Amino acid sequence: MNTPVPVIFTVFPRDDGSLNLRLVAALRIPLSFQISPPTPTDTSIRIEDRPGMTVYVLQFGGFAGESEFRTEVSRLTCTLGDSAPFQRKQYLCCSYDPPIKPYGRRNEVWFLQDEP
Repeated sequence: MNTPVPVIFTVFPRDDGSLNLRLVAALRIPLSFQISPPTPTDTSIRIEDRPGMTVYVLQFGGFAGESEFRTEVSRLTCTLGDSAPFQRKQYLCCSYDPPIKPYGRRNEVWFLQDEP
């Protein structure tokens, strides 16, 4: 099974914006495996069905690590302002390319919209 894209990390930032040691990594199960996904043998891995969601997204390029994601999170926060209804206790960092791809890389930060 090839690695599906995007690879998504849910981040729970500290009050100063730095990343907490608690991260949740998620991979989308390819469509051909979704009806009957393989059972994980590692107890720290679980399969979950995520409902549809509405997100605010900022796309950016390059190699993305903690500092690049934090910069883009700050940009998206400033762009949305104080009145946008999004969850501030977590955000998602997404990477779409394998590490060996040298250019034309795609990354995103997602803020989950608060439901009314």
